[in-house]
Amino acid sequence: MNSFTSFQDIMENMPGNASFQFCPAIGIDSYPNPDNCEISTEITFKTGYSWYDGVSISKQLDFDEKEKNQKPGKIYSKIIKGFYPKQSKEILSLFNEMKNQKFIVKIMDNNGYYRIVGSLEAPLNFNFSAKTGSLNSGTNGFNFSFNVDAPEPSPFYTYS
Repeated sequence: MNSFTSFQDIMENMPGNASFQFCPAIGIDSYPNPDNCEISTEITFKTGYSWYDGVSISKQLDFDEKEKNQKPGKIYSKIIKGFYPKQSKEILSLFNEMKNQKFIVKIMDNNGYYRIVGSLEAPLNFNFSAKTGSLNSGTNGFNFSFNVDAPEPSPFYTYS
């Protein structure tokens, strides 16, 4: 156990998330075991798979992870939410395909730190909804989310 880091070390802290990538869990070839909440070696992919780029409107990409007490122990309820602007048949088709798969997501926060959300044992579900909004105050596009309840927190990913 250690003391908390000094406030001077964390004075520059940018909230929010900058980007994310995802891969179907079936496309992951090797997923290293986290060591002290960190994965420092490469996650590798099966042939034909890689990290796919996700898109969300700026300031609407959100990652939340809450610890909950459950029997027989604790779980971590994880959710990544975003908004894809402008509806199209191509994105509707993609999202409709994705809702039947499980995923692992790599998300980068605005401080430049990566986290791996989901694992081979607890991959993420994908959900979406369409929204056109009203003429005066709405936004047209798709709300989407990746979510799962898992036994461990999402590790930092430091492999480069």
